[in-house]
Amino acid sequence: MRFSIKMFATAFIASFLSINNAFADNAAEMMGFMGTSTEYLRQIAANTYGTLVAVNNIPVYLSELTEMAMSWLAQDTDGDSIISTNQDRFAGLGYWSVQDMDVQNNMQQQLIADMMHRPVSDFTNPPDNPTILGLFPTVNDIAYSTVLGAPPAPKGSASAYNYIKNASGMTLYHVIPGITWVGTKDDRDRYSAYYSTIMSVSSYNGYLLSNLVAENQNGNQLSDLQNQLIGQVSNSGWILQIATEDLGKVLREILLFDSQSYVLLTQLLQTEKQMLAAHAMTNTLLLLYGQQNESQMVSKAQGSPPKV
Repeated sequence: MRFSIKMFATAFIASFLSINNAFADNAAEMMGFMGTSTEYLRQIAANTYGTLVAVNNIPVYLSELTEMAMSWLAQDTDGDSIISTNQDRFAGLGYWSVQDMDVQNNMQQQLIADMMHRPVSDFTNPPDNPTILGLFPTVNDIAYSTVLGAPPAPKGSASAYNYIKNASGMTLYHVIPGITWVGTKDDRDRYSAYYSTIMSVSSYNGYLLSNLVAENQNGNQLSDLQNQLIGQVSNSGWILQIATEDLGKVLREILLFDSQSYVLLTQLLQTEKQMLAAHAMTNTLLLLYGQQNESQMVSKAQGSPPKV
């Protein structure tokens, strides 16, 4: 009997403690849930407030957007603006650029006449057979203006191809190294290297200048189109168009010219590469013509008579 009462008391105490622990756990969970719910509510309230603030600012945003759109559509008619003050200057840049090229081309006949120590009238008189053609029938072949379609003696034959042959050095005759030559191997090898260098440089010169022939055969259309574009983009009407047209149209026109600028920059890069190669070949020629001095220095260093 005593054992049973003792067992019952033990079981009752254990059950009571278990109930208390369970209640404590549920209370902790409830407190955690209530804390999480409070955080959610706080975030919802903050987002709602921010949304209301943004909604209240919509009229301000619309006003600023309208101002921006109006500024894009506005015409620049202020007499003190950069466009207005520089309109004539930009127009003058293009105009005088083309005029300078025309004046430069027009004076080529006089330059050739002075170079040959002849009066300029020899290139035009008598009209059917100018005097210069009797003295030097191929005068047009030494004038760069022939490439531009303006030979100094208009009545004479004019060949851009002949000009680039003269200018490139391709008309200079060099004896081909002979297989049966009986000179020393050193002398034969030296002349063979000289011949190969001279011919290689002349060939490259001809390649570069052949572009002038291509332009001449096509009627120098590239130069004409470039002059037309220069005239268009520097015309005062174009500058005024930038100031008064809708900005969207102006931007498209600017992008159009930017695309052409890429083409021109590519051509400029190609020209710079060709110029670099030409400089390298010039250095090669300097080395080549320095061989004579080198040969004399070697002979002196060896104490032997200089080689002729």
